[in-house]
Amino acid sequence: MEARPYVWARSIGPYEGVLRALVLLVKYEGEKAVAKLLAREMAGIAAGEATLVSWVPPDPVRFRERGFHGAELLGREVAKILGLPARPLLQKLKHSPEQVGRPREERRKAMHGLFLATRRGRGETVLLVDDVMTTGATVAEGVRALQAGGFGEVAVLTCARTVGKD
Repeated sequence: MEARPYVWARSIGPYEGVLRALVLLVKYEGEKAVAKLLAREMAGIAAGEATLVSWVPPDPVRFRERGFHGAELLGREVAKILGLPARPLLQKLKHSPEQVGRPREERRKAMHGLFLATRRGRGETVLLVDDVMTTGATVAEGVRALQAGGFGEVAVLTCARTVGKD
């Protein structure tokens, strides 16, 4: 097992019940009021010395279909609450299949090299936001891309975390 490249990862709670339903409203419906509610909870568990907030970038195909990106809605709200700048620091280089239901190794392979920093960093500490963390493959690849782009430590903040998944 590879070492995690982020300094910490926190979530509001497990991806089940009401939290799961709320996350799905943000992810698939772009519900801004729900994103604000979840962002308040997320900001309440954030810790550390981040200098800016970013988010896992959207898949280009799914973004065109939906017209919004849930992780960006969450990231911008978290940044506003924490009084930090929100910046789109990552881009997804190509379409990838949905990760839902895929085993850990498949997820890791599918994500490898998929993200690129959109600008050079100068050692800034980043708070990387996403909606759900399952195996951590997606956020880990995002963190690696940020660090390769010159950013410093990266912490991960998600709404929910799956429990008992590979």
